[in-house]
Amino acid sequence: MGNRVTPAFAQVVYQTVITLTASDQLSAAFAAQTRWIRLGVGGFTTALNGGVKYAVGDGSPTVATVYAALPASGYEYIAVNPGQKVCVRALNADANVLCSITELA
Repeated sequence: MGNRVTPAFAQVVYQTVITLTASDQLSAAFAAQTRWIRLGVGGFTTALNGGVKYAVGDGSPTVATVYAALPASGYEYIAVNPGQKVCVRALNADANVLCSITELA
């Protein structure tokens, strides 16, 4: 079993928790000092198809064609630029699960 390394960051902003659905959900624009975000996803009641898809970008990114996936009950550190947003959507249409976004510097 390997060791898990958690990088050390300063928390900048803790955004409002997003309730995931089958539609795109956009975060607020990231603050001027934000260089990373921590995207965390709650557990799903149905393991099959549990997880989210997400995309980071300028303006209003979507997960229609190009996206990354994050499994249920998972989290990920993602490099971002100030002013960008993250778009998230549940893979399972009836998931109704929470997603947290923490901005880090």
